[in-house]
Amino acid sequence: MTKPRNRVNGRGQSKAGRFVYVHCSVEPGMFKDELLVFADAVDPSSPDESIEVQLLVDAFLVKVSGTPERGRPVEGRLRVGLADVRGGYATVVLPQPGIPVGEFMVVRENALLAD
Repeated sequence: MTKPRNRVNGRGQSKAGRFVYVHCSVEPGMFKDELLVFADAVDPSSPDESIEVQLLVDAFLVKVSGTPERGRPVEGRLRVGLADVRGGYATVVLPQPGIPVGEFMVVRENALLAD
């Protein structure tokens, strides 16, 4: 197994291993401090297409712009771990397994949002 190649930012620090955000839409979850998150990922079978990933996460992992209501999602930013960046794509680690991707998803590198 080969070791993932990590890009280095201008300060000589690797981008991988830190937390970043991805754009999402947010609705209330089943419990008070839980949110249902919808995010777009790259379709592994067709990289030019995207798929919708959904997962339930603790509210503190999402920055929201407004108060989400059932059936009326608001825009948000989901905190994810950055695992690898290659060829314009980034592999991120989700805080909870997402449907249909599991623990990881791939997004376009330019879709990553800073803190």
